Amino acid sequence: MFTICRKSICATLIYHPFETINTRCFWEPAESLLKQPGILATTVGYAGCASTNKPPPTYDTVCFGNDYVEAVQVVYDDNILKYEQLLDYFFEFQKPGIKRQYASVIFIDEENEDGREEAKIATEWKVKAIESKVKPKDNLSYDIVQIEPLTRFYKAEEYHQRYWEKQRLRAFFGIILIVGASGTFDPVIDAVVDDISLFRLHFDTFCNAAFLVGAGWMLLERLLARDVRELKRGDSAASILDTGN
Repeated sequence: MFTICRKSICATLIYHPFETINTRCFWEPAESLLKQPGILATTVGYAGCASTNKPPPTYDTVCFGNDYVEAVQVVYDDNILKYEQLLDYFFEFQKPGIKRQYASVIFIDEENEDGREEAKIATEWKVKAIESKVKPKDNLSYDIVQIEPLTRFYKAEEYHQRYWEKQRLRAFFGIILIVGASGTFDPVIDAVVDDISLFRLHFDTFCNAAFLVGAGWMLLERLLARDVRELKRGDSAASILDTGN
């Protein structure tokens, strides 16, 4: 696990895994973690590749490769949230799969004293959890949790960040446009004005065109996005601190 502390704000990299179906990758846990007390920000990305010679990953290379796992970097206030509780959240929200992409891993930065202390805490947390015999949610075993040295963390493509927050808004407008294109709003509109057009298009035609443009943009965003970048130690925490100043 990767931790930097400034002004009692810590940036911690915990990787969290998910089921192998597309709707259960790192999007949902990043959102769930952000709702917990003391967690200030989350960033989804890729981590866990031992090789330093490979180029930065993309979502496609992670999906079809066997080097990286999908990860979440968490910025949290350690006056509110303790490390052990963060580990509990990690285990609660994960949905591991068979592939390396969805493995259950805690990354530790062992090159500094805080990292070595976290390695000790994480190991003790795992041992206590196993010995407790308490059956966790979804009947997952704590034995599946791996503790690995941190290598690099790459922030995933921008369309992955706060994914469900964006998609809910897009879905809302998409439904409105579909209903508008079907002519459902026509009686209401006709009762107000005799004829309505936008950019010389009738309202239902405009809705249909807007929906197709939006769908096309989402497809292009997925195909063309290559804005993966490595986050250096403390980048996320520094961003939060700068925003607060």
